[in-house]
Amino acid sequence: MHESPEYQLLGLIRKRPAVEVQNTLMSSATRELAMSLILLGRDEREEFLTHLSAAKRQSVEEELALQRRLHIEPSQRRQMAESLLRRFKGERGATPRSFLRPRAPRRG
Repeated sequence: MHESPEYQLLGLIRKRPAVEVQNTLMSSATRELAMSLILLGRDEREEFLTHLSAAKRQSVEEELALQRRLHIEPSQRRQMAESLLRRFKGERGATPRSFLRPRAPRRG
């Protein structure tokens, strides 16, 4: 079974030197980090958040709260996590290319 990008990221941050992890996460967009972490459990998210400065951590936590209210397609969340994963692997062009558009909530 293929691991989700979120859990592949978790595996990478556990193996990589802390300075490399911190540099990659700190240079990532807040929204990209939040969308990549939102499906993880609290303890797993904490493994990411401990590598951030206090200010960046706060902005990611605020974005996580916002993301929970938005109706973002799962494919868009996956795209963000895959983008961050590619950046950790050193691939070029790892920045997400699409604009995220929340969908309208389903009525009924």
